[in-house]
Amino acid sequence: MLRTVFIILFLATLAPYVAPRFTESVAFFPLGAQLSYLIGVAPKLLVLFLLGVLFIRLLAIRWYLSILLGASVAVVIAVLPSLFNRVVDRRAANLAAGDQRQFAPPPQTGALAVLRMQEPRCDELCQRLLLNNQVSRFLSVSVSDPVVTLTSRIAATSFKMERRASCPAVDLDRDRAEVQLVDDSADKGGSPAERMRLAIAGGRCLIAEKATLGDADVALFHRNVFNTQSSIIATMFGVDDDVVRGERLSMYQRDGDNFRETYRRTIVRGEKLASISSWISNFSLATFMRRYTQYYYDGPGWTPFLTSMLGFELPSSAKT
Repeated sequence: MLRTVFIILFLATLAPYVAPRFTESVAFFPLGAQLSYLIGVAPKLLVLFLLGVLFIRLLAIRWYLSILLGASVAVVIAVLPSLFNRVVDRRAANLAAGDQRQFAPPPQTGALAVLRMQEPRCDELCQRLLLNNQVSRFLSVSVSDPVVTLTSRIAATSFKMERRASCPAVDLDRDRAEVQLVDDSADKGGSPAERMRLAIAGGRCLIAEKATLGDADVALFHRNVFNTQSSIIATMFGVDDDVVRGERLSMYQRDGDNFRETYRRTIVRGEKLASISSWISNFSLATFMRRYTQYYYDGPGWTPFLTSMLGFELPSSAKT
C-alpha cells in the first residue's frame, strides 16, 4: 500500500521534467483539472509522505494503524479551519444584527452631540465644525458603555464660538481627532488647532459650558463593539474579542425625553483560518493555520458619513 502511494507520487513529481508536453496536455483529459492539480502538488505531497513514513518507522507501529492515525490527523487538520470559520461567521452576523441601514437626513443638525468613551473635549472634529460654521454648538458626551440608552438628562459639555472682549484659556494641543478626517493637503487654511488659535486671537472665543444631551438635535456615536455572547464552541476554538470585532456608527434623533436610533451601521472584521488546501499549495509552515482578515457588511466610514451623508464641510479654509 505504502509502496503504491510512493510510486504514484514519485511519477507525478517526475512527470513535468520527463514529459513536459504530456503534462501540459493532461488538462484536456477526463478529470484533467484534478490530474493537473495532483501533478502540481505532488512534490509537496511526496515530501509529506516521506516524513510520514519516517514517523511510522520511528513509532514502529503496523502500517494500517499508521494509515488510520494519519487519516485521523488529516481529517482534524482539514475540518478545524472550517469549524473555526463558521463560528467566526456566526459571531460576525450577531454583531451586525439589528443594523438600520436606511438613512434619512435629520431635519436639523444645528446642535450636534458626539458620544465618546473618554472625557468630554473639543477635538479636531469639534474645531472643524465650529470654525466652518457647520454647527452652532458641539456637545461632547462621555459614556462608559458602547451599548447605551440615551436620555435627555445625560450630562454633556457644550462648545461654541462666541465673540468676547477676552477669551478663556484653552488647551488645544491634546485635542486630537480619533480618526484622520481629511488629507492634510485639503487644509489650505492650516490645521484646525492653528485656525482656532487665530480665531481666539481675533476675539472669537471657544466657550465650554455644562449642558445635557437634551440640548442636542442629533447625536452620533462611533465606537468599537464586541460580541458579548459566549458559547462552548466559541470558547473551545478561542474565538474571542480579538478574533471578531466591529466598528459601529449610530445616529440618534430626539424623540420626547429620549433619543431614538434612526441609523446604525456595523462593519465587522473577522480573523479566519486558512484552509489546508492553501497550506498544501504554498507548502510553508508560515501558512499552516494562518489567519487572514475578512470584512463583513461594508458601509461608509466615519468621515464619508459626516461629509457625504450629513453634508458637513470638514476641510479647513483660509477664512476664520
